[in-house]
Amino acid sequence: MDKSLLMFLFLLFLATTVVEGKMSKKGSKSSKGSKSKAPTTTKQKLTTTTKAQTTTTKAPTTTKAEPETCNVKMGDIIFILDVSHSVGFANFEIEKNFVANMTTNYNISATEVRMGLLNFDYVVRKNFDLKDHLDKNSLKKAITSIEYPNSTGTYTYKALEYVLKENMFSLAAGGRVYAPDIIIVITDGASSDKTKTKEAAKKLKDKNIKVMVVGIGIKQSNEELRDIASADSMVFSVTDFSRLANIEQQLFHKACEVVATSTTTTRAPLITLTTKSVYPPPPDLCKGKNDIVFVLDTSTSIGPKKLLNETTLAANLIDFLTNRHYNVRFGALIFNLAPQKIFDLKDFTDRALMRETLLGIQYPNIPGTFTDKALSAVNDFNMFGTAAGGRDDAPDIIILMTDGISRNTTKTIAAANVLKNINKTAIITIGIGNNLNVNELKAVASSPAYQFDSQTNFNRYLNQLTC
Repeated sequence: MDKSLLMFLFLLFLATTVVEGKMSKKGSKSSKGSKSKAPTTTKQKLTTTTKAQTTTTKAPTTTKAEPETCNVKMGDIIFILDVSHSVGFANFEIEKNFVANMTTNYNISATEVRMGLLNFDYVVRKNFDLKDHLDKNSLKKAITSIEYPNSTGTYTYKALEYVLKENMFSLAAGGRVYAPDIIIVITDGASSDKTKTKEAAKKLKDKNIKVMVVGIGIKQSNEELRDIASADSMVFSVTDFSRLANIEQQLFHKACEVVATSTTTTRAPLITLTTKSVYPPPPDLCKGKNDIVFVLDTSTSIGPKKLLNETTLAANLIDFLTNRHYNVRFGALIFNLAPQKIFDLKDFTDRALMRETLLGIQYPNIPGTFTDKALSAVNDFNMFGTAAGGRDDAPDIIILMTDGISRNTTKTIAAANVLKNINKTAIITIGIGNNLNVNELKAVASSPAYQFDSQTNFNRYLNQLTC
């Protein structure tokens, strides 16, 4: 073979080998590059997923941000506790502590939230009324000191009936006209008579009393719980007593919601109105600016309960007028054998403190219904004077509450006439109790429209006001 041909073939072989080698290396680099990019994509996806998870975990922060307390201005709450044999001593201690812990969430006072409590098995036992414990420490101590009776029977209907039978939301028991009424039932078993329980619950709800219920254990009937409660949203259930703490905040917030949305002007005992019970509103009370002095009978016949009725009625009127942003000032005096000034028109700018002062008046237990002296004392103490906080451009109004006939009707009417005719003071009279001299109340009042022969009628009148 020609040497030149051999040389040509040899050079061609070398060239082919070099090209294949380069292509092989290039392919190797390309393959390596593809593999290195894949983890990058995976890493990006993982990063995105992680961020999404981080976003999701932020949701519980909203739950934590919920307030531990709510702005409840006023509420009357009664707890009904099941203490039947199936509860047992240990569980009853848990039940008591659960209720005691709930009280810490509320502003317990004479002017804000009040609580009452009863327990039941075969019988019903009232532990305390709404008026009995008006601070947290006293209330918690009263709850935790209740003893377990260890009796049989789950007579739920008896407990529900007891609230109405014993008037546990009445003024005498510490109930307030403008405070929503709430019952919280805690029970661990089906009631002994479901029909009677349903009927008793309906009577409460017909009175505009909101009923919430907590069922404990597997023996509960969801249907019966719904029959007891005012709404399905007011039914709570747990599997055993140890889990009560899990629903504490839910129950608390629901109670807050009930208080916030309740319309206090529809309290059932006060709005059963007929055409005969319609009272024309005293025009002076409807003006936006008034100076009002309460004159409260504290004679022996009144007693502590009637005195509380008087002071509660006065406190409710304060709420009624100040809630309407009226520029109203209040003073107060009490009387029996002699009058005693409690506070002047200028003394309080804080409504809560004024209410507490009224509701904190101690019963003096002194005989004598010297109404004439009390009316004259308004002038003697110059309670509508400028120094006492009276204003020239504000009408002067006296609200007299008394339970009996004054010691001297002639002097009483004469003292009232001085106030009405000379001082141009309007007088509203409210009869307390049954032993009344209605003619005297009418003679003292500025007009028939200003005379009320019972607290109930006065509350009805307030419910009708549109001023």
